[in-house]
Amino acid sequence: YAASPVYARAAVRDAYFFKEKDNTTAMFAVPYTYCIEVLRDEGDWYYARYASDAGLYKALYGYCKKENFTRESGYISVQDGNRKIQG
Repeated sequence: YAASPVYARAAVRDAYFFKEKDNTTAMFAVPYTYCIEVLRDEGDWYYARYASDAGLYKALYGYCKKENFTRESGYISVQDGNRKIQG
């Protein structure tokens, strides 16, 4: 069986999505309460996916600082770009 996806929710209004594990590589702020899919736990950082490939939209992969996100557990509904997904 495939492992269930792990999500983390932006817990602060300045939770940034970074290209690298480096504060100078911020690409955008993840909207407050939006979720990322945690792909790997790397110390103080999560390697994550934001959104998904759907039509004109493309998933983005990068890093988020753990201190700005709250791990979610169980069955949750999360906003993913312009559509909802179940996780």
